[in-house]
Amino acid sequence: KFRDTLKGLPEAAKFAAEIGCPRMTTWVMPSFDAPKAEMWALLRSRFGEIAKVLRDSNVRFGLEYIGPVHLRKLRPHLFVYTLGEMLALAREAGPNVGVLLDAWHWHHAGDSLADIEAAGKDAIVHVQVADAPKLPPEDIRDNERLFAGEGIIDLKAFFTTLRKIGYEDGVSPEVFGRGIKDMPLEEGIRLGYNSTSTVMRAAGLEW
Repeated sequence: KFRDTLKGLPEAAKFAAEIGCPRMTTWVMPSFDAPKAEMWALLRSRFGEIAKVLRDSNVRFGLEYIGPVHLRKLRPHLFVYTLGEMLALAREAGPNVGVLLDAWHWHHAGDSLADIEAAGKDAIVHVQVADAPKLPPEDIRDNERLFAGEGIIDLKAFFTTLRKIGYEDGVSPEVFGRGIKDMPLEEGIRLGYNSTSTVMRAAGLEW
């Protein structure tokens, strides 16, 4: 299946570059049925092949790590769930591979502002935003998120740090739950845009 779907990647990468969005991303589960070393080798190899194809169109590849405890415990073997480890895997996969930094996962992984600074601007391919309710870590569920500014994540500090390292690429809200499916499409879009814009402006970011 990997080989078959890889055949369509050159055309997709070329299209992404032509429309001015030279970024592709995927997420990586934090636990697997197979041991960590085995999955690391497999994913490094596959991500490396993907990265080579994307390089031909000058497209960057972002790997998203997943932070919540319940997903770390979903399978027998813990894999990667922090910014530092995902960046290590990304760097082994290729020079055009970095991380997709999601404020939700950054928070639930226990990462810090210093981790963002240590990663640096060039390591971050894309940024996603959601906020978290005040619940014990074991009660957090990945599909129940809040809009930016509605929860306990210090998003002002998050974006202030991104500004500090010079990040200037894409930012998008990624919120699940919260009754979004029951809202008119336009209302959900407006809430996502306005909430994200508010916390970004609080951090001194304008566009």
